[in-house]
Amino acid sequence: MIRQLLCSTSQVILLAALTLVLVGCSSQPVVINYYMLNLATSEVARSTSDLPQVSIERVHLPEHLEQRSLVMQQSNGTLSIATKHVWAQPLDVDIAGLLATEITKLQSFDAYTGAAMSRHEDNTAVISVYVEHFMPLATGDVTFTGYWLERHNAHLQAPQRFTYQASLSADGYAASVAQMRLLIRLLAADISATMQRQQTVN
Repeated sequence: MIRQLLCSTSQVILLAALTLVLVGCSSQPVVINYYMLNLATSEVARSTSDLPQVSIERVHLPEHLEQRSLVMQQSNGTLSIATKHVWAQPLDVDIAGLLATEITKLQSFDAYTGAAMSRHEDNTAVISVYVEHFMPLATGDVTFTGYWLERHNAHLQAPQRFTYQASLSADGYAASVAQMRLLIRLLAADISATMQRQQTVN
């Protein structure tokens, strides 16, 4: 009888302790990390009225990149969707904003985002970007592939394919996002250089 009572008391104490542990764990706040590509900086991308204007009309994303969570491709080809690492705004908007900022910084074009301006400016070159892959890989690299199109005065230029890759210098999503910014800067430089060549030919 005493042994049964002791066992019963021990079980109650164990159950109470386990309940306290579970309650303590559930009360811990879930930390969500938010990331942006187009960061606010002290460096100003100055607009110049006499430069040709460019509108980044739209960035098209594949379905698996349309969500807010960051995505990583594993070695076996599966995709890992982060639960605590998310984009602070839609990824297509963020890429377009950084592209416009970086193109303007190169001082050959004055770049903006959105289709509204391009509908009112006949002399504005309109850029559409089609992203195929934009994510860190389990191999320790970040990849950015796709193509872009330019429409100018109702003339559509041939698609320009791009493939960029950069190695990660550190683990974690923050390091991946830093390299993703770098790859967008490379695309901005290539878009600017290609459009300058096309202007020379025309």
